Amino acid sequence: MLNIENKNFKITINEVGALLRSFYDKNRKKECLWGGDRNIWPHQDVVIFPIIGPGTTNMQSVKRKINQHGFPRYSTYTGKQISKVEAEFSLKYNEETLKLYPYKFELVVNYKVYGNSLLYKFIVINHGDKKMPFMLGSHPGFLIGEGATLEIPNDEFYPLKNGLVVNEVTSRPLGNKFLIKKDIFKKYETVVLDNSKGNQKYILHTGAPDNYVYIYKLNSPLVAVWSNANGGDYICVEPWRGETNYVNMPVDFEKRNLVQWCNKKRVFSYSISFNKSK
Repeated sequence: MLNIENKNFKITINEVGALLRSFYDKNRKKECLWGGDRNIWPHQDVVIFPIIGPGTTNMQSVKRKINQHGFPRYSTYTGKQISKVEAEFSLKYNEETLKLYPYKFELVVNYKVYGNSLLYKFIVINHGDKKMPFMLGSHPGFLIGEGATLEIPNDEFYPLKNGLVVNEVTSRPLGNKFLIKKDIFKKYETVVLDNSKGNQKYILHTGAPDNYVYIYKLNSPLVAVWSNANGGDYICVEPWRGETNYVNMPVDFEKRNLVQWCNKKRVFSYSISFNKSK
């Protein structure tokens, strides 16, 4: 485990998965990250790579069975403490990963805390001689309270039913600011938001008793909003560069919607700011 901290937060990241394990707010004297519950959602965070959603797909014309949201979430990264406020984690291909994902990748996940914000930076490196397809996402679960709401830039989203995204935009059922209730996830499973304009804000009001505001600045083409429909006082606001399984999806991974490509190196970032509600 590595820690980064400033006067506002102390954050713990695990080398296994390069995942958040604690996000402690010093001012509130409170843990902000969902603690995990094997009966609800046993995880707290997921770095999603190289596939979003269920992992059975064809790559290079061979059927591959990868874990949900990819294998790096269970892999041990090499961690490096850059400074008191910054840490970096690197995972590189090996013989076992090549059987699942036949590309010579390196994934670097960088965390930096500054002021009242946490900055995520993801670096995808291709060590092979052919362009590399991949998907990338992030999946931290933060605690919320009674009356929590989410403001979104527009009200267009894609419903997800029976595990498949229906790629027909739906408008108005939720609106630009909606109360986070379990009924939403019983109906839609995951709310997949159109973020094609990029660089937009998603504002989470945590509700009682804290009444904090989390501002996500995201530039991914899709943003997913998810919580377990049957329990758990948390919400995941997930930037997606890629799309989970959808209706009429091609068999070949390389032909799927929103697949990203890397020739040598690509860098992505997003931030979350934490503010007291006015």
